[in-house]
Amino acid sequence: MLAIEPQCVKIEAATDEKSLPGLPYVGSRMLGSPFIAYGDFREYCRSGVWGEVSKSTDAEKGRAWMEGAVETCADFLKEWQARQTSLKEEHR
Repeated sequence: MLAIEPQCVKIEAATDEKSLPGLPYVGSRMLGSPFIAYGDFREYCRSGVWGEVSKSTDAEKGRAWMEGAVETCADFLKEWQARQTSLKEEHR
């Protein structure tokens, strides 16, 4: 959030929190997918975040993480599209 909407972050209210028991029950959306299907976020934490958030005060580190996540998603989508195209060609 600091990287994209810093005015929405109340860093003084950051509370370190472990995830609630519901978090371990998370299933993958697709076999071999890097994406995870989460349920209702309120099942996983009380404050809206979990982890050592009081240490997460570096917007640049968050920006770098987000850029890496976007690259990973783009790579996954390109690979998925290539597989779909290949499957269609095999069935012609």
